[in-house]
Amino acid sequence: EAELWSARLAFPSPWQMKVITDNADGLPTKFSLHPFSTSEMKISATINKQPTGKDPTPVSKRGQRWYMDYGFIRASAEDYTRPDKSKDRVVESYDGYNSYLLVVDEISRYVWVFLTKSKEPPIDIINVFLQQSGNDEGGLIRTDQGGELARSAAFRQAALDRDFDVEVKPYVVEPTGADSPSQNGRAGIWNNTLANTVQVLLYGTGLS
Repeated sequence: EAELWSARLAFPSPWQMKVITDNADGLPTKFSLHPFSTSEMKISATINKQPTGKDPTPVSKRGQRWYMDYGFIRASAEDYTRPDKSKDRVVESYDGYNSYLLVVDEISRYVWVFLTKSKEPPIDIINVFLQQSGNDEGGLIRTDQGGELARSAAFRQAALDRDFDVEVKPYVVEPTGADSPSQNGRAGIWNNTLANTVQVLLYGTGLS
């Protein structure tokens, strides 16, 4: 009986179980808990977390899983020290672009880059992209937990709705685990490649 009431009361501490009968109606007059019962029940109910792993379940068709990442177009710090987000300079293009959305297809490894003028959720880009390149059977969009993608309700809804055609199935946003950038590595690895490419192009112009 004591263990049953402990579960009903959301497993309070042994001390709370002793005093709760004096302060609440409808309970037995006294609880006699076994000294190890609460500990054993909590241990058995503990969720054993398992890492998701770097590689998810593979897909078989193009467009069934996209890897997406958002980044700023950054230059080195003024003193050319090691990369530091607090000191790096965000470069703005002549047309006013300062960030980009990166999309990688799991099967073909094809890469799309869409320049943006802010890191607002790219709803229009996603709608058009999924309309042109999406899979009619739907699929998954893997991304980190950034506010402009996985944590944006508008972005998740755009992937689910795909309201341009009722015949196609939705995409489900698949966020990575916390502090697990390797789970989105197929997109993240391109950040360095693009950064090096832009730096070479800038260097080749001979500008200061």
